[in-house]
Amino acid sequence: MEKISIQNYRSIRDSGQIELKPLTVMVGRNSAGKSSFIRLFPLLKQTLERKIADSILWYGDYVDLGDYEHALCRNNKGEPMILSFMINVQPRRRGILFGKNRTEQEYMANVEIEINEKYFEEVNITFFDQKIKLLMTEEGNAKVYVNDDNTILDKYKLGWFRESANLLPSIFEERTDSSGQKTLFTMFRSEEVNSKCKKLVYGDDWKKETVFDSPYIYNEPDIPLGTKESILDMLKKENYNKFENTTVKHKRFLKINNYIIATKINTIISQLNQSISMDMKQTNYVKPIRAMVDRYYRVQGISIDELDADGTNLPMILYNMKPEELDKFEKWSKEKFGVVFSVTQGVGHVSLIVKNNINDSEITNVADTGYGYSQMLPIVVMLWMLHENNKKRSRERVSKTIVIEQPELHLHPAYQAKMIDVFVNVIDEAIKNRIDLKIIFETHSEAMINRIGRLISAKRFDAKNVNILVFDKEDGNTVVSSKMFNEKGLLIGWPMGFFAVDEVL
Repeated sequence: MEKISIQNYRSIRDSGQIELKPLTVMVGRNSAGKSSFIRLFPLLKQTLERKIADSILWYGDYVDLGDYEHALCRNNKGEPMILSFMINVQPRRRGILFGKNRTEQEYMANVEIEINEKYFEEVNITFFDQKIKLLMTEEGNAKVYVNDDNTILDKYKLGWFRESANLLPSIFEERTDSSGQKTLFTMFRSEEVNSKCKKLVYGDDWKKETVFDSPYIYNEPDIPLGTKESILDMLKKENYNKFENTTVKHKRFLKINNYIIATKINTIISQLNQSISMDMKQTNYVKPIRAMVDRYYRVQGISIDELDADGTNLPMILYNMKPEELDKFEKWSKEKFGVVFSVTQGVGHVSLIVKNNINDSEITNVADTGYGYSQMLPIVVMLWMLHENNKKRSRERVSKTIVIEQPELHLHPAYQAKMIDVFVNVIDEAIKNRIDLKIIFETHSEAMINRIGRLISAKRFDAKNVNILVFDKEDGNTVVSSKMFNEKGLLIGWPMGFFAVDEVL
């Protein structure tokens, strides 16, 4: 996701559209709405990981927001909750939606969802200059608008269904044969749409023509179904004489364009669902309170490739590393944080340990240290995993999002600064290897904000890669404002006395 906004959600009446930069930081006083907003990401992730009966899984493995009524804006209960986001459709999933020959930044679609308790009441999809609107009822009926035209599929009996692991619902047509048997079709009657298009082009003689029996009305994966202009260009190549003087403003072409888009609705939705699902699958969340470190952990013979949100499985991740991998991790933790984190093995158990240097024989069980190391370790391991993945340069751009609540928990300011240094380091590595990495975190740490500014001032990080979101309250509603660093590392428009103690006396 490149941008996201939410309306009528908890204390947030309207967040406005928020751009997600490689480093997106949320600051504000307690109960200003930071946690509510940042938990949108694990909320979507847990929704897609389960088969659910409601529109959103408000209570799951990552976050607990109660139910729909508790999640609605407290000061605006009469209005629907609306989630919207702009998502980059990945190259391997472009297909019909975008074709093959456009620049990367153009592969964007905007999705807006009106959320009801049990279903999505309205979904709006915009890509290039094309718009699709889906209206749905709790009874399962649906209505489709293509570029504000509701006549394209108005004669079909339409319904909707939503599969598990998919955020957006698909549309189906219900047909009844002569015996009264009902059948559901997700592919609309392309042959009928083709006939309507031919009639628009050829008039009364349309039945005699065969030239318009084209792939645009059928599911050919490489057809560049993008802007109206691109569709018109393809039509001109196929039947130039009939479209020679046609522009994208002509009513006849607009109708044809809408018919073509209508036949592809479920293909477009499928491609968006794949991109959303992949984006959430590649999103990792770290809870504000991480698991306390035990003295010993039972060895489990299971393969682990993702860190739990509270770091519970962290010992097994380190235990399952090959010796050379663990050696690299130890050296990396020493380089980045000044101490060596590792694991030792006993009979049937392992322990998390910390030491000052790689070859030190004197080790300390992390259970015997303060809370700082236990709360820091899950983030350290997650950053290490990012660092290792960043080495695998991808031919296609891939996405990864890390969402962290209070990374500074129980940490000395010096460690907080080191954490920012590592954030910046893994982001730079990702950019070099075509990995679209976003680290989104919520903090109360002045040291972390100042460190970002110092790295920008020292030319070790680009100010364009940072977005500071300030959360505040006005009349009981959350207000979100975006602040940017300039090239000298100074925050523009930073509220005076934001961290001052006197302000809250």
